[in-house]
Amino acid sequence: MDPIYAVYPDNVTSRNDGETHYIGFHHLCYLYNVAPSLCINMSRPGAAEGRGVRLIPLRVQHDGVYRLRSSYRHSRNDRGVMALDKRPCLCYNTG
Repeated sequence: MDPIYAVYPDNVTSRNDGETHYIGFHHLCYLYNVAPSLCINMSRPGAAEGRGVRLIPLRVQHDGVYRLRSSYRHSRNDRGVMALDKRPCLCYNTG
C-alpha cells in the first residue's frame, strides 16, 4: 500500500522536566498509532520528491496529545482490507 502519512520527527520540550527530547520517526508512528509502513519519514532528504499525492502530516505535539481526526484513521477489516476506522484515536505522551 502507498504511504498515507508524512511523519516529521522533531524536538519537543517536556512539560515535566523542561528538557528537550527528540521524537523520532518510529516513536511518532507509535504515538499516533499508525503503522510505519503507511508513513514516509520526512527527515530523510528527498523523502517526498516525485509524490503527486497529498499526505497527512504527523508532527510532534507540544501539548503531548497525539490524535488523528476520525476521517484520517484506517484499519484492516476482517478480510484484511484497509478500511476507514471511525473510532477516535487519542494518545497521550507520558514522557
